[in-house]
Amino acid sequence: AEAVAAVGLPLPEGDVLLHLGDFAVDGGARHRFEALERFDDWLSLQRFDHKLVLRGNHDPFNVAFPRSNATLITQPTLATIGGWTLSLVPFSRGGRLVVPPGDLIASHVPPKRILDRTYSGDRAGSSALRGAVERWTAPPPRVWLCGHIHEGRGCERVRFGGRGLHASRETLVINAANANSGRANRLVHGPVVLDLGAETASPVADSPDSPTEVAAAAAAVAAVPAAVSPIRPKPLAPPEATGTGVQDRGGERGTEAAAVGALLLAVDLGLRSGASLFSADGELLRYEQLRFADETALREEAPQLIASWEADVNAAAAGQTSSAAAPRRWAITHVAIEGGDPPLWEAWGEAHGAAPLSVSADEWRRHLLTRKERSSGSCAKAAARLVARQVVADFGAMEAHVGAFKTDAAEAVLMGYYVAYRLGWTTREPPIRRFSNGNVVLPKVTAKK
Repeated sequence: AEAVAAVGLPLPEGDVLLHLGDFAVDGGARHRFEALERFDDWLSLQRFDHKLVLRGNHDPFNVAFPRSNATLITQPTLATIGGWTLSLVPFSRGGRLVVPPGDLIASHVPPKRILDRTYSGDRAGSSALRGAVERWTAPPPRVWLCGHIHEGRGCERVRFGGRGLHASRETLVINAANANSGRANRLVHGPVVLDLGAETASPVADSPDSPTEVAAAAAAVAAVPAAVSPIRPKPLAPPEATGTGVQDRGGERGTEAAAVGALLLAVDLGLRSGASLFSADGELLRYEQLRFADETALREEAPQLIASWEADVNAAAAGQTSSAAAPRRWAITHVAIEGGDPPLWEAWGEAHGAAPLSVSADEWRRHLLTRKERSSGSCAKAAARLVARQVVADFGAMEAHVGAFKTDAAEAVLMGYYVAYRLGWTTREPPIRRFSNGNVVLPKVTAKK
């Protein structure tokens, strides 16, 4: 709360503001009281019809918000807003947890083993919370919002069970934590903005799994500098069947890209980095190992890279050898980033002109690698170098990869492939071809003489 109030972080206008807990600060009684007053002042400035604050493990039970009229949630509560049933679950200790069924869960703590890995590697989510939802006789939630574990920030689609026609429904789980890793002392991420389509609220009997039009992404605002505002992220939703006409839901590039085909740039964040480029028809157009001298060089070169990669795609589409006069038919409309270095994250966001989509390594590895391949970091990197060869051969516009595959480039290829799958741009199941013993099917290549 104190960090939020100190920077005066503005939020995009919306219908419901959900604060998922840990708004209080440690210290003496006067210090805590003054911090809560500043938090209430900040809440009062936000333009929302409903303001709901969940109690976290650092928060008191009895707090009034007289300026903002926000509602403090201290016990499991159901609220219906705009046709959506919200199941609100604040922090609690011990006992059998009851989670009322709803379309959307908002909890302080994440479910066990989902976006809950701490800095030390421990899983700190709630087994009771997850078990309560898995025991529902009602359909699983469409969306689950949580926080608490700062290192777990990100999003993931999970099946929590369900019965009958609802057994295959996926829940979009989002850890929206804003603070730094470890003990919180500053904000390093901005808010998460959700666009919830009215048609995806309470499910109808004859269509229990109608497609969800939930647009979600982690809109990062590195170190929350005053000059940088949170950006409403582009929707995480399939493009139109033609791969064109990307809908503008925010970001400076949305209007410009409204009549062009969508491209996804995936970046494995760092000064030593990798990048890949996928088109809306699921084709891998390019991948490279990148190296930047320092943060300043990255800020200078990232916009040039985005512009040159776009230009090359448009030149190829027009059958031209020069990109100078090629008509603009394709644009990088999505940027996905794995990694949590705030200044570098900010640099890529500024280069693109819209908020990147946050993807954790655990997320794409669970989708593409086996449990054995994920047994350690070194095993996962070695597996990524192999699996990326298959993706290049099966989905690439280029020839099969020959020679050593740099790890950063390989991981950028796989992370991009995973995000393209989530966007609906690739549909192969299973996503990776394997032999019966689990080994990856590798392309046959002949080294060039």
